[in-house]
Amino acid sequence: MKLFFGKAYRFFLILILLGAGAMAERTGLIHYLSDPYEYPYLLSRIWEHICIVGYSMSIATVIGIIAGILLT
Repeated sequence: MKLFFGKAYRFFLILILLGAGAMAERTGLIHYLSDPYEYPYLLSRIWEHICIVGYSMSIATVIGIIAGILLT
């Protein structure tokens, strides 16, 4: 039974990845990401995302530590 679910999991994972790749090609995402003129914009958006996630994780960690200390 465990072997069956392992193979079914792998099959569905490959099916989802294949579908995601087909949709990325169909919508033009692959062409957009491979355009050399879009690299500066994409890199700035990626860096902005990393900064925002880092700030939010820092704030959540500080609030969580303070709340944990106060509640124990």
